[in-house]
Amino acid sequence: MTNGIEMIAIGVIVAVVLGGTYALGNYFSRRRVESTFTEPEEILTAANIYVKYGRTQSAIDLLEHGLEINPSHAELQAMLAELTKNP
Repeated sequence: MTNGIEMIAIGVIVAVVLGGTYALGNYFSRRRVESTFTEPEEILTAANIYVKYGRTQSAIDLLEHGLEINPSHAELQAMLAELTKNP
């Protein structure tokens, strides 16, 4: 009976560690993307990758960040308009 309880406890600990690692990694990845991409071409490429993986809201957030840096960039504006029109 002790072995069963130990196995369950270990499983819970592993799940907590994996969940924490994923959440922390996701947080730092988002921060890095927001602070690293400043060139419009990089932003467009990253936004296209987000869209391909079904993360449309992340792409929209990234494009909005790109337009804060490059407010008159036509391609960023066009892609943002396309994504917000067809979410």
